[in-house]
Formats: sequence, structure tokens, C-alpha cells
Amino acid sequence: MNKLKFTKLIATCGPSTGSREVISSMIDEGVDAFRINFSHGDIEEWSNIIGIIKQLREEKNKDIAIIGDLQGPRIRVSHHIKKLFLNKEETYFLNNQNKSPSDMSILLDNPHFIDNISVGDRVVFSDGKIEGTIIGITNDYAEMKVISGGILEPGKGVNIVGRDIDLPSITGKDSKDIGFAIKHGLDFIALSFIKSARDVKHLKDIIHSSSSEIKVISKIETALAIDNLDEIIDESFGILLARGDLGVAFPVSDIPILQRKIIKKCIKKGKPSIVATQLMESMINNPIPTRAEVTDVSNAIIEGTDALLLTGETAVGKYPIKTISFTKEVALKSENYIREHAVHYLTDDDGTISFSIANSAKRISDNPEIKKIIAFTESGTTAIYVARNRPHVPIIALTDNNIVARKLSIVRGVYTEVINYFTSFDGAINTVGTILKKLNYATSGDIICITAGLPFGEKGNTNILKIHKIL
Repeated sequence: MNKLKFTKLIATCGPSTGSREVISSMIDEGVDAFRINFSHGDIEEWSNIIGIIKQLREEKNKDIAIIGDLQGPRIRVSHHIKKLFLNKEETYFLNNQNKSPSDMSILLDNPHFIDNISVGDRVVFSDGKIEGTIIGITNDYAEMKVISGGILEPGKGVNIVGRDIDLPSITGKDSKDIGFAIKHGLDFIALSFIKSARDVKHLKDIIHSSSSEIKVISKIETALAIDNLDEIIDESFGILLARGDLGVAFPVSDIPILQRKIIKKCIKKGKPSIVATQLMESMINNPIPTRAEVTDVSNAIIEGTDALLLTGETAVGKYPIKTISFTKEVALKSENYIREHAVHYLTDDDGTISFSIANSAKRISDNPEIKKIIAFTESGTTAIYVARNRPHVPIIALTDNNIVARKLSIVRGVYTEVINYFTSFDGAINTVGTILKKLNYATSGDIICITAGLPFGEKGNTNILKIHKIL
């Protein structure tokens, strides 16, 4: 049996992952979900990528999830400009696409930028790689002096340091992209620049009005999101730590502490967490990562994150497959450290029988004789309850629903198999060994811990635990 990694890997699609061959290889290397970034590309490109992923997950019998990442009320450099080099101390004009006072203009894709800027404000591009100071403002443009220069590419994000821009959480473009996601049966939508739980609730209402089962992942990237973190986590299926924009809203020295805080809260509340941005950034151009990147990835895993999201490394990098391979290698070694040192993670007891059963399964699985935890689940709740307790053995979730299986694809330590569901617990027990051996998850003599909710057919009711030896 192959060693199962616990940490889930999410790859961003882009020009480097546009072919069937590359996507297939990335799945084989360990990708659990793909991200479509709605800030880049068009409907034709997205549809092509989604079609390839759906074909491959059918062929490989793997429930690979697809995440649609909304652009949100982000201001970006216009896609209509050419790449340019911003020189230190030079002055440029920031303006919307309808005004162009000089050849030293940087066109932006949102006219509301001028309404949110003041003289003296610091403006950064591309997650802080380029920085300038606003030295003048008119009704049509802002005059900026470059502090730290560099190459500015079209489509890169623009932020005002230390300030949240006052724009609706869901833009007109987002509404269209939400419709696209629903039409194409995506599994998750990532909501950008959230300020409060109301933003999450608004998106969920839109999704539910279309009778869709898409789940919402909330991206934490603003100061207000940190202020309202608990309520946002409670309202979301999962949380994505977008360290690039968060590193603009806060000093970069705060990011490691914020990361730990967010992951810890997600574990306590039983919600999946995803860490993103610059994990293997150097592999955009280099075939191996830096020592610092490897350490960063390992730290996020040991802190307890459910998933890692690769962005530019797989979207535009030269080595997307190698990036996945290296990240997987780091994950396996870091997870081995967690097991060897019995790293413990705290989670909140919500007072339910389901939590007690899941917590007991974790404690029982600390016995080295227990090889796997098996979760019979119709809604995914049983598997999520067990996973929040962070057992040191894999969780095999058995369900009859592919949508549920893909929902669990970003949950740490959970491997899901879609089966013909049982009508009785006795029937499940009598057959589970055959299923696990056929899937290469177990061998005769293995002892497993089984959790389920009885009676079968009632969702969200985990109430039984059994130790079982496979014959």
C-alpha cells in the first residue's frame, strides 16, 4: 500500500497547466483539487480546463474538486496595458481606463480607486513587490512617486496599505462568475476581500437560490476579516489564508502569527483551513525550491493546516509537476514528524454525541494496532468530525455521493470512496473489509476503527463506534 499524505494539495490552473497531459500528471503526483482563478482567463479557457479535469477524474476514479476563486472588489492593473518597468523616484499617474493624462499612466480596471485614495497613502502592486506614495490627486487620477520599482505586469493587484477599500463584496463580474460556477457544477467558490459574515451569507443565499450544493471558502485578506474572524469561520465551509493581500493589510512580520491564529481557530471550530501565497514561489523559474520555502511549507503542515494552495507556481511556472512532487515530499516528511512526536491539536467540544464519538475514535486510533478510521457518511459530517480531532491514521470516508466526496477532498487526512451505500450497519460491517482490501487500503488482519450514524439514511447523526478486525 502506498503511504497516504494527510495534507491536501490544491493547484491553480493557468497557461502552464492548460494541457491534459500536465493536469493528468499533477493528479498522479497528488493534487486533490484545482483552482480556477476568475481574475485571469476567460470563459472559453475556464470551460476547457474544467472539462479536462472532469474527464480525468472520471477516468482515474478520483473525486478531484474544482474551486472557482472570485476576483472580488479588487482593483487591478488593466489587462489592456503592456508590461512596463517602474523606475524608483519617477512619477506615474494612476487612473481608470477612460482617462490618460500622459504616457506615464498606469491604467486601472476600477474607477473607484480615486475615491478611496488620499495624499500620503502608500500604494503597492503585485502583493507588495512594487511600492509608491501618492503625492497628488485630481478628480480623474492620482499622482504617484515610486519608492520601490520593478516590472509591472497587466492584471496585477493594487492595494492601499493599511486600508480596506469600500466596495461591495460581490461585484458585477463576480455575479457572472458565480453563475458560471453553478452552471458548470464547481464544488467550491472562494469569496475574496470578505469583511464580515454577512458577505459569506450573501453568497450562500445566491448559491442556494439556484439549488446548488457549492460550498463557500472565505478568503482572509483584510483587516476587517481578522476583526470578524470567528463569525466568518462559523459561516463558512472553509477558510483560505491569502497571505499576499494580508501582508499588505498588516506588516509582513505579523503574518506568521496570524497564520497560526487562523489555523488554530479553524481546527477548534472544525473547519478546513488552506494556506496560500509564495509557498514554492521560486519554482516559478527554478526546478527546486529554496530552503526557506520548504521550511515554510513544513511549518504550515505542522501547525495543522488542512491544505496548501499553489498559485503562480502551477499557473505560470516552468515546473508545475515538480512543484507538486516537492510539496508532497515535504508533506509526507512533516506528517511523519507529527506522528513520531505525537503533536496534539486542540479542538472545541460542541457537546454533541457526534463530537464525542469522533474524539473517541481519535483517542482509540492512538493505539498503534489501529491502522485506519473508517467513516460511513452521507453528508460528510462524520468524516469532518473525526478529522477535526486530527488523528494520526488516515480516515477513509465511504459515501454514496460524489458531491460529498469532492467536498471532503480538501479536508486533512480524509480519503473518500464512493460506494453503493448500505441499508444496515451489520451489512456494512460484513462488507467493509472486502471494500478496503479491493481499494488497497487494508489487508487481512488489520484492525480498524469504524464510525457511523444510525439509522443509515439520516444525515449528520454520528452515534456509533466499533473496533473491527478485517478477515
